[in-house]
Amino acid sequence: MGWEQRGQGGQQYLYRSRRVGEKVVHEYIGRGEKAKLALQELQAASAARRTEFQAMLAEQARTFEVARQMRRLHHCCDNLLEAVLLIEGFGRHNYGPWRRRRET
Repeated sequence: MGWEQRGQGGQQYLYRSRRVGEKVVHEYIGRGEKAKLALQELQAASAARRTEFQAMLAEQARTFEVARQMRRLHHCCDNLLEAVLLIEGFGRHNYGPWRRRRET
């Protein structure tokens, strides 16, 4: 978004650039006081989006940490269950289901 000077008169016009598909489209916003107010509103909206994005990143980081701890807990529980089943006489053939071993 920026001010552009068009023509010979030296008047400043506010345009917003945005991408539509592969093309960059310049959208006319206005000039003068109306354009200055529109620019302030657009900047405020941009700041709000930026703040929301930062909050989302913080939440993702927190969620990632919880998921990492849950994976560690799951791994520990799997190891404990395997140890108990082996002690109780169960076994697995080729990582199949746990079955009680025959007494020979």
